[in-house]
Amino acid sequence: MASVTILVTLLLISWFPTAFLILILILAVFFLKEMYTFKANNGTQVTSSVELTPTPFTDLLSALLGFFLTTLLSVLALALIVPLTLHLTIQHLKREHQ
Repeated sequence: MASVTILVTLLLISWFPTAFLILILILAVFFLKEMYTFKANNGTQVTSSVELTPTPFTDLLSALLGFFLTTLLSVLALALIVPLTLHLTIQHLKREHQ
C-alpha cells in the first residue's frame, strides 16, 4: 500500500504543476498576443477585415477548448500509466516475496 501512496504522490507532484504551467502559458498567450503581434505592411489592403477578425469570445472558447483537450489527454495518459505501473509493481513484489 505504501508503493501506491508513493506513486500517487509522484503523479500529483509531476502532473498538477505541468497542467498549471500549461494553463498559465495559454492565458499569457491569450492576453498578451495583441501587444506582441508582428505586423508587416506588404502593400495589400484587406477589404473585409471585420468578417475575418475573431471575437474575443471565440478566442476564449478556443483557449478553453485547447485546455480541455490537453487536460483530457493528460487524464487518459494517467489512466493508462497508473494501472500499468501498479501491475508491474505488484508483479515485482510477488517475485520478491516468493
